[in-house]
Amino acid sequence: MYGICVRILVIPILFSCSTDPAADISGTWSFAETINSSTGFTCEATGELLLAQFRDNNRFTGQRARTATCTGAPAGFSLDGAQTLVNAEISGADMMFEIDFCNYEGMLSGNNAMSGSFLCPEPVGQQTFTFAGTWAASR
Repeated sequence: MYGICVRILVIPILFSCSTDPAADISGTWSFAETINSSTGFTCEATGELLLAQFRDNNRFTGQRARTATCTGAPAGFSLDGAQTLVNAEISGADMMFEIDFCNYEGMLSGNNAMSGSFLCPEPVGQQTFTFAGTWAASR
């Protein structure tokens, strides 16, 4: 009788070690914020984010335009206007960016919604206010 010899051939398989690319967030988003100040006044803001994502898929830039209605704010106080996003990055569903003195963090939910929180010390005249709140955007 002949013995049966089984040879196992091991073939190395090469895997690509890359993460899934970040979702494409480029485009126009409707934007809303709830803002609380350290001095007790509150604001509700709405507007738009216009985002452009860089080719490396991890960085983006953009503009925010908003109009805010505030309760209890000092006379002449306004959060209205347009600002540029800087130091903006997305990693998977996590994102962060800065606008003026504010640090925003959040998460992307699918391809059409994102939300998070922010914190910022904001100089207003001779005073510095601390603002904190939540934000959300959809397209």
